[in-house]
Amino acid sequence: MRLLSLVTMLVLILKRPCDGGPPGISGSPDNPKVKAMAEKEAKLYLATFGYMSQPKMLHADTRKSQFPSKDDLKKALLRFQDSFLLYKSGEVDIPTQSKMSEYRCGNKDMSNGEQLPDLPKSGLWRNRTLQWNITSYPLFLTKSHTREACNEAFEKWQQVAEFRFIETKNASKADIVILFDSLPNSFLRVAATSTSPLNSLIVFEQNLLWGLSQPCSKRRLQHNFYRGSIMYPMLKPALVPHGSLDIVPNVDRLSIRKLYGLRNTDEGKSAANHHISKICPEQIDSVIRVTKDEWFVFYEDKVYHIKGRKFVDRGKKIQDVFPKAPRFVNATVTSGNLVLLFVERTIYGYEYDGVTFSEAPHFPKELHERVLFYPQAAFPLTNGSVILLSGNVFATYNVLENLPSFLSDKTRYYPNLPDDLRSGVLQDSQDSSKYWMFDGKTVSDYDMQRKQVLQITLITEFFKCLLTSSYMSKHSNIL
Repeated sequence: MRLLSLVTMLVLILKRPCDGGPPGISGSPDNPKVKAMAEKEAKLYLATFGYMSQPKMLHADTRKSQFPSKDDLKKALLRFQDSFLLYKSGEVDIPTQSKMSEYRCGNKDMSNGEQLPDLPKSGLWRNRTLQWNITSYPLFLTKSHTREACNEAFEKWQQVAEFRFIETKNASKADIVILFDSLPNSFLRVAATSTSPLNSLIVFEQNLLWGLSQPCSKRRLQHNFYRGSIMYPMLKPALVPHGSLDIVPNVDRLSIRKLYGLRNTDEGKSAANHHISKICPEQIDSVIRVTKDEWFVFYEDKVYHIKGRKFVDRGKKIQDVFPKAPRFVNATVTSGNLVLLFVERTIYGYEYDGVTFSEAPHFPKELHERVLFYPQAAFPLTNGSVILLSGNVFATYNVLENLPSFLSDKTRYYPNLPDDLRSGVLQDSQDSSKYWMFDGKTVSDYDMQRKQVLQITLITEFFKCLLTSSYMSKHSNIL
């Protein structure tokens, strides 16, 4: 059964009781026994979620199964790595293991390595007024909070699709039934699953701690691999209070309207709003400073080189600058001579010789299981440790030991930081009293002793773009 369209009502924020959170990698991946075990687990994962075929019976009398070959496994790993924007090694490396260890939806991403077909029109709802009911509740969230999360989530979908959602106390009359129960495949980190319309059942793992987050939807959308999409297969840790849900992402809004043949409300606007590619980015995802005058800015899938606060190139693909890196970053920071890229639960380490970046010994690593969030921002300390942040929580982290030393509330220890903090950079590498704190579009001059912002500057003023199209064309052979 091709299940899709997980009603992403809640996002996992903590951990399974008596469990150490997202698992770490035990043992060296070069150890033959560890490698064999990792490959066995990867085959099961990839077959379960559709990246490769399930093992087939050879002979009924011998009861032996035909397991995927090495070539089958490599092709499936390449599909998986490509889907999640990882470096395509074709091997069960640490970034791949880390991604497979994340909590996720139990529905398939593919079918035997191919894209899942859309549900036929006969399997879609014709009624535009749908009733929903919660028949059982999680162990660690109150009934009122659970219902609030569902109600708010359905409201978000109601704004972008021509559906009306009404809660009913009678489960037998509900079009969408939501329940919390023990799920099979818990060893595969399955936290939720769902069935297709017309009578939809959405099941969440009851033994997890759940927080209020992204919306309830249940219209048989397929999984996609756009980070930030509600239909992303993985369930991301987040702390999102009621009333703060974002709008339904554009990719999901367009998908639901296309699936049900609804008119696109943005028709005619796309040309006017079309993004015109610029030589220099006007906003950032992250930034590092590798010398007094040399910086690297990350935006989307590119990294830009800056000298003397001036852009010197039009940007290169991250993987062209950082060997075996993924195609995006969540956070970046320096620690001594190390340059660190944080991508979900994987830490990539690099050394810079003034010209190129090379992989640092003993990297990549998986983030320690005591850090329950995905780092979305980071800044360095002068003692070599780094501060990792997400929302209002932070961890002081020793990267060499791969161990957090302190976890607490950002607003208590680092008040007045930018709300959308991306990166922090020491103004003087030997002095931890003053930082430049970057959000997506501005730079704050932050006094660490007073915990105050002294001045705010636009990114476009802090980093100057003196490049022109004619200049880039003239110097393209040397850039």
